[in-house]
Amino acid sequence: MAEYSKNVKIKFNNPNITKSKNLINNVIIISIEVKMSNIIKETTTKLEITIKELANLMGVAEGTIRNWGSKNEVPEWAIKFMELLIQNHKQEKILYHFKEAITELQKQ
Repeated sequence: MAEYSKNVKIKFNNPNITKSKNLINNVIIISIEVKMSNIIKETTTKLEITIKELANLMGVAEGTIRNWGSKNEVPEWAIKFMELLIQNHKQEKILYHFKEAITELQKQ
């Protein structure tokens, strides 16, 4: 499974955060927000498609995907769907290269 979150170092100078548990929860929330916006970009980049084409693949409006990215509110099903699109794309590339290799071997 691909990793979408970036390493983000954040200093909290909030006196209201006194327990390490609260600090950890805040960092996790920030990490998830970074992950959500990056999955859309990674999917469109790796598949070499536009957001409109991604929307058509997912059966949603283009504006819906743009809203997910801008609000960092990508539904879990959409994240899984995009992860599967990326995995499928990788598998198709591997299959293509195997077919090319077999074709070359058959020529010999």
